[in-house]
Amino acid sequence: MLKTVECTNSDEMSSATADLIAGEITSAKKQFSIAFPGGNSIKGIFENLAQRQMGWQGVNAFMADERLVPPTDAQSNFAQANELLFSKVQGIHPFPFDMEKGIDDYNKKFLIVTKGNFDMIVLGVGVDGHIASLFPHNPALKSAEDGYIPVHGAPKPPEQRITLSHEAITKAGIVILLFASESKRAAYEKFSDPEVKEADCPAKIALKARRTFVFTVFGEANLSEEGD
Repeated sequence: MLKTVECTNSDEMSSATADLIAGEITSAKKQFSIAFPGGNSIKGIFENLAQRQMGWQGVNAFMADERLVPPTDAQSNFAQANELLFSKVQGIHPFPFDMEKGIDDYNKKFLIVTKGNFDMIVLGVGVDGHIASLFPHNPALKSAEDGYIPVHGAPKPPEQRITLSHEAITKAGIVILLFASESKRAAYEKFSDPEVKEADCPAKIALKARRTFVFTVFGEANLSEEGD
């Protein structure tokens, strides 16, 4: 199932996306697992969620991808999420990436907590159509592994990262895609074109999830690409 929500500005997108996330968490009958991205697209959503009075006790939060830096580093996606959301709500169980323990440790936590399936994954889409750290034509796109995988030679620094794999994204209950500024219009056009392959627009991977929600904001000033 694919649903597209066209928003007039970033505040509207942040509110509508937060409504969806909060609604799914509130209606969950069990523990709820979610993966968040980094970047500017998600900032307003974090801030919106942090202001809501809701139960976070059953929520397990991972990052959709991470730079190989300590979780306190300014470049860390976790650092942003922790500053804007995790540190401001009670009960949420966030999982930072531990550089010393590495990808195997993060994967082990992912598998134990989620049984290999996220309830929800939120992903910002880059101008090139990348999601998480799955970039067009990067070898990581071809990985058949589940969970988190290494990324080498990313076209944006740092070159070394970890990311949710193609398989992990397709197995999610819900995937949310954020096309959050005018600079993402061309990526959205590729995403919407049935002739374009995943290798050219990795955001199309999300179409294989059980439910896919697309939020767009076009016409606004471009957001920085950092983290998207």
